[in-house]
Amino acid sequence: MRGGMPMRFLKGLAISILGLLLFFSLSIFGMAFAMKQTILNRSFVGAELNQLDVSGLLKETIGEQISRQLSQSVGQQYPQLRQTIAPVINNTITDLDPWLKKQINDLVNASYDYFLGTSPTLNFKISLDTVKDTLNKNMRPIIVQAPELAQVPPAQREQFADGMIEGLTKQLPATIDLNQILSRDVRNTLADVKQGISYFQMAYWGLPILMLLLILGIIFINRNLKLSTRNLGTTLLTIGIFEYAGIFLTNYFMGTQSLPGLPTALQKWLPQFLKALSAPLVTFSIVAGIIGLVLLIISFLVKGKPKSTQQ
Repeated sequence: MRGGMPMRFLKGLAISILGLLLFFSLSIFGMAFAMKQTILNRSFVGAELNQLDVSGLLKETIGEQISRQLSQSVGQQYPQLRQTIAPVINNTITDLDPWLKKQINDLVNASYDYFLGTSPTLNFKISLDTVKDTLNKNMRPIIVQAPELAQVPPAQREQFADGMIEGLTKQLPATIDLNQILSRDVRNTLADVKQGISYFQMAYWGLPILMLLLILGIIFINRNLKLSTRNLGTTLLTIGIFEYAGIFLTNYFMGTQSLPGLPTALQKWLPQFLKALSAPLVTFSIVAGIIGLVLLIISFLVKGKPKSTQQ
């Protein structure tokens, strides 16, 4: 009897430690699984960004700033043109919406090619010819038909429009090259992120092996189906309940709180993006909880060893 007490204590301690390690391993794996299905999945990111109102976001941010600057410069000489600047910029951004979304999709693909090791560098260039052509198309009729130029011959109005549009488009570069505009510190940071993702990929496939070893350790120490299923079932059910409750509370508070200072387009898009971001973790927590509940039921159905056998 005296020799059995320390053994039972050590056995219980070992099972508790393995159960705690399994709990943390499952928690980490759940978050890693969610990241693998969302942030590290180019299809997911591309689809979610495609739902963002890009043109509305640009109108509310840089569109207002550009309109204000142009109104000040043009309005000093042609006051009646001032009122038409903002609609022209907004129409231009609206017309560019398909082009903008294509550039975002290309940027997503180029970024994932770099971060996942397919490409050694972040190669991404944007030609702004489409922007200049669209601005020319929307700006020219407004300038040519301006009341201030009503007495000017049509040919001179066209020349004036050419000069004004050229002055505006000259402020835009011909192309945007990320390799040229990113500073060395930013490139170094991106390289560190790329290295971190490679470590994450290795750890992601190592976690299931670790969890399997922990489960086998619990089963080996118990050497009892009833106790093993009860230990594993309790751990899985607990992790499922805790993770699901955490996600539910996070989504609830994010949905009820306003986000002052953010553009309207982002305020509309962010809640559904966070919900989609947490969806894989919800699935993981439900599956873990169901498996844990099944194991607990099995533990109550299985008969324990007779007392004489245990002694």
